[in-house]
Parts: sequence; C-alpha cells; structure tokens
Amino acid sequence: MNQSRPIRILFFTPSLGGGGAEMHLLRVVNHLDRQNFQPSIAVVRSGGSYETALAPDVSLHVLKTGRIRSSTVQMLRSLRPLRKLIQQEQPDIVCSVLGHANTIAALAIQNLP
Repeated sequence: MNQSRPIRILFFTPSLGGGGAEMHLLRVVNHLDRQNFQPSIAVVRSGGSYETALAPDVSLHVLKTGRIRSSTVQMLRSLRPLRKLIQQEQPDIVCSVLGHANTIAALAIQNLP
C-alpha cells in the first residue's frame, strides 16, 4: 500500500467476552500490519476475558452507558458515546461485530463526513 499514514480502523463490539466472533476480531486486530493499519476497539462492556490478549498498541475504548442490567438497553445507550468517539477519533473505517452492534454503528455514522 502506498499512503502517507496508516488507515485508522475502529472496531465496535459489545464486549471482548469469550465468544467466537470476539476471538476472531482479536486475531484480526492483533495481526494487522501496523505500517498500513492503526486499529482500535470500542466496547460497551469492559472486563471481557479476551481483553488481556489484546496487543498493547491497540486502544480499547469503553463507552460510557451507565449501569444497566439489560444488554439491549445498554447497546441503545451506546449510540451517543460511539458517535462522539467517531467524531473525536475520525477513523477511516468503522467495522462492527454482531447484530445489535451493526445497527448501532450504522446509526452512529449517519450524516458524518
């Protein structure tokens, strides 16, 4: 790739808990060529079992949604913090993982440059 800076990718997932999708995300993020890509991850819930396996140069953003028992409500409340993070970080790509996260990410990027 011929570019002046690495492509910034923000991955969004509910958590880095112990599921197959999360493990695949972790493998992709940890093995991206850092000369070409600068990955970061946004999660709704921290403390997932895979967080400790995340490469040290990958930023982990925990979105502030408050203490809520319902994971669906927590995902809905992540919309504003995710949108704010996208505006601040200005990633080149936003990639979401899993159903609810896909919907929230699609809403968060609406009308952004």
